[in-house]
This record gives sequence, C-alpha cells and structure tokens, in this order.
Amino acid sequence: MKEFDLMNYSRGNNARYVQIGKLELWFSYKTVIAYRLPGQNVRGRVNEWGTTTGRHMNDIPGNFKQDRVTGAVFEAELKKVLEDHGL
Repeated sequence: MKEFDLMNYSRGNNARYVQIGKLELWFSYKTVIAYRLPGQNVRGRVNEWGTTTGRHMNDIPGNFKQDRVTGAVFEAELKKVLEDHGL
C-alpha cells in the first residue's frame, strides 16, 4: 500500500480532505464521500457518480469497497455525526 499524505489528498481541484477537530471528511467535488471519527474505521458511501469519484474513493485509506453503504444510509449517518459536532 502506498504511503498516504492526508494533506495532499487531491486529484486536481475536485478531491479534498478536511479535518474539523478530530472529525475527518473526504470530499469529491462538493460532496462528502467518506468520514472518520477517532478510533473508528473510515465510513464511506458507494459510488453513485462515476470514475473520477471512484478514483477519489479508492485513494482514501481504509475505505474498502465491501464496507461502503448506500447514499441514503450514509447521508443519515453523516447528518447525525455533523449534528453531534455542532456542524
């Protein structure tokens, strides 16, 4: 596995990594595609868009395809996480 530099997670202008406190968020374009809470595995969603977003997802460490959840499940979980963090 290649070394992953979180601060340089970027493919052009369309992939971004943001850390707010201990909450980590990965974006493809303007959409959160994965997050991680302290002490937990990355929680990612299935790719509902295309190959570029798929590449963004595959670049996230620990975000294994078999563990990704549907967009509806992910959005509900992410909403709760963001609310819990006052966001």
